[in-house]
Amino acid sequence: MVRSRRGFTLIEMLVVVGLIAMLAGLLFPALSLLRNRQKRFSTIKLMSELQVALDQYLATYPMLGAAADGSDFAKDPYKFLYRDPVTDKKPMYIELRTVQLAVGTAPGGPFTEPAVMKLGQHILDAWSVPNRANRLLWEIVNGPNPGAGGTKTYTDKVYIRSTAGTPNKTKDDIIMRMLVADGRWEQKTWADIQSDTPLPTFVN
Repeated sequence: MVRSRRGFTLIEMLVVVGLIAMLAGLLFPALSLLRNRQKRFSTIKLMSELQVALDQYLATYPMLGAAADGSDFAKDPYKFLYRDPVTDKKPMYIELRTVQLAVGTAPGGPFTEPAVMKLGQHILDAWSVPNRANRLLWEIVNGPNPGAGGTKTYTDKVYIRSTAGTPNKTKDDIIMRMLVADGRWEQKTWADIQSDTPLPTFVN
């Protein structure tokens, strides 16, 4: 006796499709959350590497940047932290891959990857994609030494900020602050720094 095979009915197929769609709806947010956590971890790790580089820089120079020639550390951080030990005769504070760097870009805009490391200007966080530059934002607070006549001669505070891929949601921001006097880096929220003077604006 030959048994006939019964195929799936339309209702059964719709039920299966519905179950797959439901599982996908549950899975995709979880994967997105996992990717976001990985990017946060990578960005915090990068900030930690930058903290070490800044500590070494400030152990050599009292102020980030060079006021004499109008250079601004916040606008070109990698310019100051990367030094070619052969041509510049100065130590290399940090070495990043070119994919972690950008040249000539505004926050949130498309960016150009430098041809070589030494040409990098901005440092990108883990949320950057080719059509959107999520570069780290900086706030440098310089102060005058006593008797210096108001001339900025040393760096007092350093802030590093990542918008964590959501520029319009400041609650997601990753902010690191260093008080140079005690050399201590701490992760902060916007609420934590509301009493800081001046209040950082991260316009760079």
